[in-house]
Amino acid sequence: FPNRLTVLEAMKMWLLGEPGTNTPPLQYVTVGHMKHIKGAAEIFNKVRRLLKIFKFLGLKFGYWCGNWDNAKIATLWEKIIPGIEIHLGQMSVEDRSGNVSCRTMINTLTKQGGIIREMAANPHILTHEHVESYTVRSTEEVHRGASSSNEERETEEAASTPPCELEVLWGIHHGKLNPLPAGWCFPVHHSIVDVLKLWLVGDPEMKIPPMQYLHSSYVTFLKSGTGYLSKLRCVMKVVKHIGTKLDCWHEDQVWSMEKISNLWRAVSDDIEDRVKFTHATRMSGCISWQSVYNRMHEKGIIKEVNDEEKADQDLSEEVNADQEKGADQGVNARSGADASTWV
Repeated sequence: FPNRLTVLEAMKMWLLGEPGTNTPPLQYVTVGHMKHIKGAAEIFNKVRRLLKIFKFLGLKFGYWCGNWDNAKIATLWEKIIPGIEIHLGQMSVEDRSGNVSCRTMINTLTKQGGIIREMAANPHILTHEHVESYTVRSTEEVHRGASSSNEERETEEAASTPPCELEVLWGIHHGKLNPLPAGWCFPVHHSIVDVLKLWLVGDPEMKIPPMQYLHSSYVTFLKSGTGYLSKLRCVMKVVKHIGTKLDCWHEDQVWSMEKISNLWRAVSDDIEDRVKFTHATRMSGCISWQSVYNRMHEKGIIKEVNDEEKADQDLSEEVNADQEKGADQGVNARSGADASTWV
């Protein structure tokens, strides 16, 4: 994450993104997307606060739009300079050019406090429904147009790409960055084998990642999406737990339909006495995954797996603690021996 952004650079990153590196506009990104980047959350939050101030001033002075470009961003900066100078005084020529540090600008505005009080006194400016809906809608149309122009090429590439090299297409809809298309539907009525494929492999043709990597925030635009995903995770936890014990689940393997079918047959055979699957269900996996969830839940299998994994985790933590304690004692013993030798 660029931590030495100027004001203009921050505005471009927030409103336009960085097309050269396929970085989306940061206004659609959350802190959760940057957990892997050290120190990114701090500067991201500063940029977010600064752009909220700039949006407030832009709307106050009558200039805000949806389809941003460099010229429009430069115009926005010129329009809001008077609003900034009301609180900070006359800006230097260099600062007026937009070369002032983003970090310096937000720290100064926050410390001075005038613009914060002004925003608090006029909350309606940022909640204007017409402006908000127009901005988001027009931005979505731009991204849909850009992606649809390459739709045929992308589909051909996805079809020829093996599962281990799945290309994920991120989009912007419902005001968020999301790897799922806006028209995607949760596989509510899919069979257990079909949903296993979606969980482990995804849908390369639609550029949808394996569902095991989906965060619950990605399905909030769907009715009961988080609930369905939570139930599906429970089923997959049981399948993985039993499959690992039976040596038919391996994290690093490339999953094929044959391997997925074999996995289901092995797992269903293991719990058949309690769940009472039919022979056809065990062999074909034609039963719906929700029926599998209901039976696993009723028979207490999900709870048992959760308890076993928790016990294994507690044992692992105890072993690690004992090892660390033993290592510390060894170091202390060696330190004592070295000290007596020195004396």
